[in-house]
Amino acid sequence: MASLKPTPSGREAAVAPMIGFVSPRTGAPLWQEGDALVSVAGERVPLVRGIPRFVPSDSYAEAFGLQWNPAFPDTAR
Repeated sequence: MASLKPTPSGREAAVAPMIGFVSPRTGAPLWQEGDALVSVAGERVPLVRGIPRFVPSDSYAEAFGLQWNPAFPDTAR
């Protein structure tokens, strides 16, 4: 997978390779195969519009909210 590097105005963007990822569960290296990152252990991390999703999509918003609720109790309503 490649990503675009920002460039000064008026120049074409250069393509850069994806940085290396490791499994948060096993620490094994992950590499891209199709629309997912995979490991030798068979782990699969889906790519959504090129972004790895290490949290299941049904829990994504819920998990994101956990970091804000204690700091901003008024937003937990």
